[in-house]
Amino acid sequence: MLESYDLLLVNTSRIGHDFLKSQLANKTSSGPSPTSSGSTFNQLFHNATAKVGDAVDKVEDKVEEELSEDLDKAITSLAKDLGLKDFYSIHIMDHCEGFFVPNGTANRNVTHCSNSTGISHFNLTSELQDQLNASHAPITLPKIHWPDAINDGIHTLELAFNAAFVLYVIGIIFIGCAFFLGFLAVVRDGRMSALLNVGSSGAAVLFVTIASIVTTVGSNKAANAINKYGKDLNINAARGDKFISLTWATVALLIVATSCWIVELIMGHRRLKQGVKPLQ
Repeated sequence: MLESYDLLLVNTSRIGHDFLKSQLANKTSSGPSPTSSGSTFNQLFHNATAKVGDAVDKVEDKVEEELSEDLDKAITSLAKDLGLKDFYSIHIMDHCEGFFVPNGTANRNVTHCSNSTGISHFNLTSELQDQLNASHAPITLPKIHWPDAINDGIHTLELAFNAAFVLYVIGIIFIGCAFFLGFLAVVRDGRMSALLNVGSSGAAVLFVTIASIVTTVGSNKAANAINKYGKDLNINAARGDKFISLTWATVALLIVATSCWIVELIMGHRRLKQGVKPLQ
């Protein structure tokens, strides 16, 4: 599945976990309180409190870990009630979002993907706040101390991806030229055919290599920034190794193809010196 070939995966499944846990603990320790009909967020807290009511009754004569475990379960339910997604995967031409499959694996259930475009536009801050707004919950990212540095890291990644997209397109054009010239060289031997193939393949190597460097470095920097500044909010990110492996494998194959044409160019020069005429 192409979803697994993302360049960056942002895990937000436990966003604000400690903040919500402290708020929920305060609610449970003070006992159930009347819920205003006009406050959806209070209702959510009331529902979550009900799920851990049994644990609260036992807290006086049982270890705190038991309550903490039930609080974690309630918070997971609360996060989904708030409309927050578990992950956001960023690709070079689009981004997707969804939930992790609760079967002990890392499988993803993608619920939405943006339209594929050459220029990437993704604002994680806006995405999360829009989802919170849609749930009508009176909570904002500033309340959980959302760091702007996270979005700055993603913006840097966007700039890198936009540049890489242009480089990949140019590289693909040269790969297409090399493919056509390769067929031409089969029917018409000679140094000129080899020279043209060296030029087109070499140019493809250059542009695809630069694009691979840009995507690799950009993904690493964005992941490091999110992991550094999102640690307190239990947000983490991981670079998409499958795409990185694929793009560098392409570079390796292009280098092999270019090397073969360089050898053919040298051999053609030797044949010319020996007076061997190329096939017409």
